[in-house]
Amino acid sequence: MFVVVFRSVLRQDADRSAHDRLDDELRELAKSERGFLGVETLTSRDDAGSVTISQFEDLAAVEEWGRNAHHVLAQLRGRSEFYASYSVQTCQVIRESRFDAGGVEHSR
Repeated sequence: MFVVVFRSVLRQDADRSAHDRLDDELRELAKSERGFLGVETLTSRDDAGSVTISQFEDLAAVEEWGRNAHHVLAQLRGRSEFYASYSVQTCQVIRESRFDAGGVEHSR
């Protein structure tokens, strides 16, 4: 599995509702992509920025998403309209552990 970590800070003058609509559109689009497993966004309490973690089956799926025409256009729009700064990291998951309160621990 691969994860893409997208850290971002919105510009002060960014249209947040337009940003959120575009984000919703991209999430729906990603669901139809081969190898897409899921996405989660965490936002700082003081609204200073956010981290979005997207999961993909393999590196080829990450690369396909990176070439998706709608995604490429959204990136251009993000740079011109929404973001003060951002960074992207693509990482391979080497080990995964999970815990649930039911007492079952999972490891891969």
